[in-house]
Amino acid sequence: VTGVIATYGYLPACNKDNPALYEVTQCNRTERGVQCWCVEPDTNQNITQPRFLRSHGDNLDCEWEYKLTQLRCSPCSLVREIFGATYLTRDYDAVFERKYQGGGGKRSRVVRTNPPDDIKGTLEDLFLKFDSNRDLYLSPSEIDIISRWLKLSKDCVRETLSICDADSDEHINHLEWCTCLLNSFRCPQFGTPRNVNCAA
Repeated sequence: VTGVIATYGYLPACNKDNPALYEVTQCNRTERGVQCWCVEPDTNQNITQPRFLRSHGDNLDCEWEYKLTQLRCSPCSLVREIFGATYLTRDYDAVFERKYQGGGGKRSRVVRTNPPDDIKGTLEDLFLKFDSNRDLYLSPSEIDIISRWLKLSKDCVRETLSICDADSDEHINHLEWCTCLLNSFRCPQFGTPRNVNCAA
């Protein structure tokens, strides 16, 4: 296997560091241009459908697409519950304080009735609520609170947010939190990705 784009004929590209594996990004040159797609590195089975790109691998993050295939639950389940909570909670601050700051209230699902105008700002507020030690990072123990609050599997929440950990420091900062939930997951029923500038 040569690992190059053939002229009007597809040759699978092998991983440069481990020739026993395939590159997760595969491309083929056709008369219409360069067509690329993502594959499983050990089987070369398609993860995404081929699409024409302006250049080799342009706008195609196959490392991310492969990580998504390794999750044991759908990231959209986390997006659904977080959006449900942030969109749909009246008097959220009082409910949160009662549930998690020693009030001993019931851990029933929070339901919001007046949608906020700014989902980005609301997600940032939610991040600060879960950041109990105020260090501007969500630690594994703080992430576990999210799973209890949303009544989702701890493994599901941990796995989903772990692939949002862009710098691999085992913590989620506010930029990773916002980018992941608003821009990274394809959940069209919840309007994502939204291409929000989380750094602004």
